[in-house]
Amino acid sequence: MPHHGHLNSLLGFMPRRNIFLPTLCIVLLFAVWTIRIPDTRSYPYPPVDWFEPKSSSPPPPPSSSESPSSSSSPSRTKHPPPLQAQESFSSPPHLNSIPGNEVDLSQPDAPFVGWPLKRVCDEATWIEGLIYICDNNSGGIGNIRNYIQTCIRYALEAGATGLTIPKIRKRSEKDLADLFTDFLPFDYMFDEQHFRDAINNSCPQITLYDDVKDIPGVGESPMINNITPKDFGNRDGCESMDQNRHTDRFGQSFRGWLKDEKHGHPPTKEKPRLIRFNWGVLFDWQVYRDGP
Repeated sequence: MPHHGHLNSLLGFMPRRNIFLPTLCIVLLFAVWTIRIPDTRSYPYPPVDWFEPKSSSPPPPPSSSESPSSSSSPSRTKHPPPLQAQESFSSPPHLNSIPGNEVDLSQPDAPFVGWPLKRVCDEATWIEGLIYICDNNSGGIGNIRNYIQTCIRYALEAGATGLTIPKIRKRSEKDLADLFTDFLPFDYMFDEQHFRDAINNSCPQITLYDDVKDIPGVGESPMINNITPKDFGNRDGCESMDQNRHTDRFGQSFRGWLKDEKHGHPPTKEKPRLIRFNWGVLFDWQVYRDGP
């Protein structure tokens, strides 16, 4: 009997011993995943060639009055950031030695990178006579910036060949909750010339208009269609207050709606269609939709 009792206790312990190997495998996989050495080549830091073409001629030698230390002084850089910003936002040490990582796009004075906008415009389906009006922009500078960005991105997806320069609603100085006072020009907060240059150089398919009245063919009383972008996607099962999770369906669905004569005449250069959002759309377009 003692022998059988010892055997039963041993057999009862065997299933617990059987979990040792799977547990060990899980621990090893976790260790490999978390303690792996990062591959610095996978960091999406762009090469400096994206911003400014390199000159084929070698740089001139420093003059005799310049010491080696002064030739590399930050004052000789084109847009030197403040010293405090350099200390706070400098690249990680293991990236400094990688060729092509001299530009930090997080800096306020970083150069504009136009090729992502150009790629979106090159892939767009353009509709002659379709004009977007992006003037539902109110609140703080962060919200206003994203209202404008989101409206323009939807305009590109729709295929708009015209865009009015965005306007900004001034917040009341006496009542900060009052966001809808007078309209102010784009340069109240942003660099309008930079905006124009970016659109003209990277997306020449779009014509910029200072105001609705400057659009040819709209007449004295232009008719503007108000839309809500997420109405043009499959919203079944989605919370109505949620953001648009189907932005990839917007372009084709919107163009189908635009061609339907029940919603108005199809746009032409002579008879354009004007589109405005019912309400400003915020944080609606996920950047992953446009790829790396």
